[in-house]
Amino acid sequence: MLDLAGGMRYSGDGPTGGANADDTGGFGHARVIWEDTDVLLDDKLRLAAGVFRETNLGGLETQANYNALSLGSISSTYVRTRDDDGEWLNNYGGNFSFGLIGNTEGIDLSGSRIDRSGVMIALTGNSGDALFDVVVGGQRFGTIQSGEVRAIALGPYETYKINLVPVGGGFVTLLGEPQEVTLYPGNVVSLEFKAASFVPAFGRIVREDGGSIGIARILGTLDSAVTDDLGFFQTELSEPGTLVIQPLQGPDCEVTVESLGDNQVFAKLGTLVCVPVPESQ
Repeated sequence: MLDLAGGMRYSGDGPTGGANADDTGGFGHARVIWEDTDVLLDDKLRLAAGVFRETNLGGLETQANYNALSLGSISSTYVRTRDDDGEWLNNYGGNFSFGLIGNTEGIDLSGSRIDRSGVMIALTGNSGDALFDVVVGGQRFGTIQSGEVRAIALGPYETYKINLVPVGGGFVTLLGEPQEVTLYPGNVVSLEFKAASFVPAFGRIVREDGGSIGIARILGTLDSAVTDDLGFFQTELSEPGTLVIQPLQGPDCEVTVESLGDNQVFAKLGTLVCVPVPESQ
């Protein structure tokens, strides 16, 4: 972006309003501004450089501002001026600001936003280094990954709906539903979300006598899985384990998924034999 401005300034002197040579001259500035709002997903970088002219004074200036939504903001300014006597002056400036919130469970930076209440969001699970957007009331507040805690300052006397949304592609999902929280002055609420990586899996479920189990619910998966007429199914699994099968007719039974294999793109489970559920369950 190019920012331009200019003009002439005059100072009246005498009854006719004539110009005073000591106070008369052009003024203005020319500045080039560059912004990047996607430096680290939730940050903003702004750089500016330009020249300016005021009455009896001219020079150049540079500015840099980095705003990290989850950490805070830092800015610096350098101005070099030269007066009509030919003397150069150097001026430096800088600023750093951040918010800090916490409760009995911990303390964390709340970034560039400062308010009287907030939330501490923890993400657990086996989603690896996958990133999730933190969405509060439809507005994005940075990102989080498994094992991290994100502090967000929010205004009091409001009820907020908070959700985590996977960033980009990848086989990851959030376990559970969005959470709602009502905040009051001085109130910092801790929320925990759980995420998991998963593998699409395909297989067939049969009875011990080899007959297929058609139109049966499968419990223990990440999605709502059902077998077709021939017992075939496709689902999402985060880890090996036991799945409970609920047929339309007859008692429940269970199958054991021993391994999801080495292919993390798709798991072929083959034919799984459904055995009676132990009475202890």
